[in-house]
Amino acid sequence: MSTPKASFGSALPLIALQLGSRAPANATPSAFGTATIQFELLLNTILFLSREGVRTALLRVNAPETQHDNVAFIPFLLGCPIALTTSYLYVAYAGEETSVQPYFREAVLL
Repeated sequence: MSTPKASFGSALPLIALQLGSRAPANATPSAFGTATIQFELLLNTILFLSREGVRTALLRVNAPETQHDNVAFIPFLLGCPIALTTSYLYVAYAGEETSVQPYFREAVLL
């Protein structure tokens, strides 16, 4: 027979699934579109700009492994300013329908 602790542990994923599946149903179409399309585009833009140049440079270099380790920090160092700049530009130039949504600025900040 299963213990209450094991039953509770197996119930948590089911509760999370219910909450996750009901949240999009309660969202407005514009909020859902902003969250799924525009924020995903913003995230992918930041990741691409901070990683792609370093990845390409590492593929072309024939150097010892320690130099590769040092170069691996460049995406982090470039990613922070790129993320801040891209987020600021997105908030500044977002359309009226997007920017009037509740918690828009907080979502971009996250």
